Amino acid sequence: MSHSSFLKTVHEKWGLPSLSSREDASPYFHDTGLFSPTLQRANMSAMPNFAAPLIPVDNTDYSKAIMSALAKAIIGIFTKLWCKAFPEDCPTKELKTQGDAAAFLSDKVNKAKIKLGPAVALRGQGETNDHDWMLVLQAVAQELKNKPQP
Repeated sequence: MSHSSFLKTVHEKWGLPSLSSREDASPYFHDTGLFSPTLQRANMSAMPNFAAPLIPVDNTDYSKAIMSALAKAIIGIFTKLWCKAFPEDCPTKELKTQGDAAAFLSDKVNKAKIKLGPAVALRGQGETNDHDWMLVLQAVAQELKNKPQP
């Protein structure tokens, strides 16, 4: 199945025109038996158990990889905001690689935890998680709110 299988199912079910040749070539969900009455559970309130997807572990070191244009744009926004709020703590070199970006964010997350106070600083000490980048934005917003506007 592909993402266009969903479109094919919609246009088959409601008699809508096709949007593309890619959609025409895709199987629709009825072909899988997914909507077959024989596959319905006897107890509809019980959730089915699906096997976890098998995602191979990727041990590749991407730290020296050059950032994509999107990654550069995102890091650029974080850098500009951080430098506006904390001009004394701007990076001295251009962030070019994935490793540069990771080091920058890790450093700023730790500083943001300290700036936001003990309750935040003690949470997940020494480790960063996927949501910690929000702490950087919160620290920037708090600092800019306290700064006099020109």
